[in-house]
Amino acid sequence: MNNLFNAQKEALLSEGFNFTDAEIQKLVEIFKIEQQAARIEQLTASLTRMLEKHDLMMKKVNFGASFLDAECLMEINTAPAQARALLDGVQK
Repeated sequence: MNNLFNAQKEALLSEGFNFTDAEIQKLVEIFKIEQQAARIEQLTASLTRMLEKHDLMMKKVNFGASFLDAECLMEINTAPAQARALLDGVQK
């Protein structure tokens, strides 16, 4: 059994709960899923802010006077498009 399982079991027993090992394992799995959901929410918020800043930058930069080559310019536009598509899938 892993450390998270043992920690959860000890915490539940100390509070007077009498769960079976299978029930505790289900609780641990739920806890892990909730942690992953929280991370996804944080990543979504961070990526959204990054895309907003990218849009702002794209409006202000004079690409005609820039030193960027064609490959770099393509990536500047492709990466945010991929990120937006990913965010659209997460937010549905």
